[in-house]
Amino acid sequence: MDLFQSDSFRLSPSAPQFLKRALFLAALASGALTHFPQWTFFADDISSIILAFPSFLAKYEREDHRLQPLLVPSWFSQDTLLPLCPVAALKFYLDAILVSSSQVLFSSEEGKQLSSRRISSLLMDVFEEADPG
Repeated sequence: MDLFQSDSFRLSPSAPQFLKRALFLAALASGALTHFPQWTFFADDISSIILAFPSFLAKYEREDHRLQPLLVPSWFSQDTLLPLCPVAALKFYLDAILVSSSQVLFSSEEGKQLSSRRISSLLMDVFEEADPG
C-alpha cells in the first residue's frame, strides 16, 4: 500500500501506473476484475461504485444462485477521498485512458481485453515493485 502512496504513483502517474493501481485496488476490494463498462455504475459523488453482472449465467453460477451486483463504497476521511480508495482508483484510471469502443473494463493501451495472464503479470509487477526480491 505504501507503493501507491509514493510520489511516482501520486504526483504524475503514467497510464500503466493508473492501470496497476486500479487493478490491484479493485481486486482487493471486490475480488472481481472482469466487469464490463455497461455494468459499472459510479455514484455521482464518487461515494461508491456498483459492479453489476451480465444477464447470462456465468459458468460458476446456477439459475437458483445468481451473482448479485457488488456495491463497493469509497473510502473517505473527513469528506476527502483517501489515496488508496479503490473506487477513486478505478474512476481515475477510466478518466486517464482514452475512451475506446472496447467493451472491457481493463484493457491494453491498444484497447484489447487484458488476458488473465496479463492481469496476473501486472499484479506481480506491483508486488515486485513494492517489495523487490
